[in-house]
Amino acid sequence: AEIEQFKETYRNLHKAISESNAEIKRKATLIRLSEQVSDFFAELTEITTKYVSHSIETMFTNKWQYLFSEIGNVIVREDDVGYNEISRFRTVYSSLNCYFSIANDNYIRSESIKHDSLFSNIDGKSLDEQQRTAVITDEDRILVLAGAGSGKTLTIAAKVKYLCDIKKYDPQDVLLVSFTNKSAQEMTDRIQNKLGIKAEATTFHKLGLDIIKHSEGFRPEISDDDELSRFVHSFFENELFKYPDLIKSLTEY
Repeated sequence: AEIEQFKETYRNLHKAISESNAEIKRKATLIRLSEQVSDFFAELTEITTKYVSHSIETMFTNKWQYLFSEIGNVIVREDDVGYNEISRFRTVYSSLNCYFSIANDNYIRSESIKHDSLFSNIDGKSLDEQQRTAVITDEDRILVLAGAGSGKTLTIAAKVKYLCDIKKYDPQDVLLVSFTNKSAQEMTDRIQNKLGIKAEATTFHKLGLDIIKHSEGFRPEISDDDELSRFVHSFFENELFKYPDLIKSLTEY
């Protein structure tokens, strides 16, 4: 009986050794993956102490995609060390967008309460919930849609105040651009004189001129609208006949 048992054991020895080695390898892999899961949650906790923008969310999601794929290819049992954390990782990673959305909502509420004294006195006015959300949100791009007189300029001024006083941005690193000289001047007066922030608003045209001046070393001459209009009319009335091919092209067009 013992000889027969020995024969049976010997015949299955290769299979037993293979299964044993596979189990040892599986558990070693789980230990390694568990350590990486811990790194994942440590980084997740760190980045959610601030507002998580779309670009940061995308980079974080892509960075840990490999771990989600690896764990999906490994058998994980309930009695394995690290089972709970690995299961939690699967759940959190699968719903990261929702996770970050909730984290951002909590961050906005926390910042609104923490800096209530600032938000309650922007040029003597208190920001409502939507305005505070626009100020605190640190997204890659933010679009604010609101009617005339609803407080858009006040919200922009509050954003500058929040960035400089709370987030410690240098006012010179804040770019404020408007369409007209009047609105740019009004924004500058409000931010500098009423909020005490040395940031200056400009127009799109002046910004373009300043960039050209900085790049080329000189400020280009600017033609007024009347001169351009006179040039166009003069060309069509007096010069166009010199270019028959152009006349033909314009006619056909």
